[in-house]
Amino acid sequence: MVINSFFNPDSTWTIYLSHSLTVIDQGELDPVDNATVKLFENEEFIANLDLAANGKYVSAMKPLENKKYRIEAEAPGYKKVSSISNVPKESIQVLSIDTSRVNFFDEEYLKFKIEVNDVGEELHYYGIRLFGFNEGYLSPVYFRSADPVLNVGSDYVESATFTNELFTNSVTTIELSADVLMYDGSGFIFDRIILVIETFSEEAYLYNRSYEAYQTAIDDFFAQPVQVFSNIENGFGIFGGFRTLEYPMDLQ
Repeated sequence: MVINSFFNPDSTWTIYLSHSLTVIDQGELDPVDNATVKLFENEEFIANLDLAANGKYVSAMKPLENKKYRIEAEAPGYKKVSSISNVPKESIQVLSIDTSRVNFFDEEYLKFKIEVNDVGEELHYYGIRLFGFNEGYLSPVYFRSADPVLNVGSDYVESATFTNELFTNSVTTIELSADVLMYDGSGFIFDRIILVIETFSEEAYLYNRSYEAYQTAIDDFFAQPVQVFSNIENGFGIFGGFRTLEYPMDLQ
């Protein structure tokens, strides 16, 4: 059985159940609709999740910070699967965001300088993404960065997952560049850019980091295969907590 669930304190519980396929299997990832799904908070049973549709199980409850959550799922023909994770505390502050136009190989890009403050001595796990908003549509914005904090290499990426190892309990400035200008340089493709900073549990970080590596390797004939992280006992998938900060910026 496969569990897929990223949970955060701003949303109610949603768990997706399906079953795995072999590498050579071309079949569909059919949902598991006959499971019993139990949720535990600090090892105390708190809810049975209800089937909504197509392997989606829900609860009206929301996750809480500083609580350990365990999910258990059982269905005929499968081993009982389980997993543990938590909602991380908010440990990063965005102090300022500066933008400027830069020229790179005769093309103009929008450069972002994002000043952030990491709070606490622990190891923290973060992610960063950009979205463009135009005429009611939201689209991911690919970016590149030579910043050692992000460590994404020279290619364009849709997201970057990183830790606070280089700026523990201190302030740093993260730099990245995005191609959001019209070809003639007359204006911007989007009306608004939304910067998203995510704080991950360790499990969510390991999954996202390995998935980014998988996406990079899948198109490289010479790359070594990448195993995507899973924290599901007796199964596959991910059960991980996160929280999100959003910073919209008008461009027009």
